[in-house]
Amino acid sequence: MSDNVFGFLAAPPDPAMLYFGHYQPSLVLASFGIAVFASFASFEVAARMRSAHNETARRNWLAVGALTLGVGIWACWDSASVPCTTSA
Repeated sequence: MSDNVFGFLAAPPDPAMLYFGHYQPSLVLASFGIAVFASFASFEVAARMRSAHNETARRNWLAVGALTLGVGIWACWDSASVPCTTSA
C-alpha cells in the first residue's frame, strides 16, 4: 500500500487535462498590493485592539480586524483570478 501512495507523482499528466493560459502582470501586481495592504491594515487593527481599554472595544476591534483581513483575502483572490485567461 505504501508503494502506491505517491504513484500519481511518477506518471506525467494527460495533456488533454491541462489548462494553458497567461497572466497579465499588472493585475497580478495589483493583487499582490491588495494582499500587502490588507495584511498591514489587519496588523494595525490588531495593535489598536491591544491598546483598547475595555472588553467591548477589544471585541469591536477584533471584529473590524477579522472583516479587514477577510475582505482583503477575498479581494486578493478575486483580483488574482481575473488576470488568468485559460484555454482548454
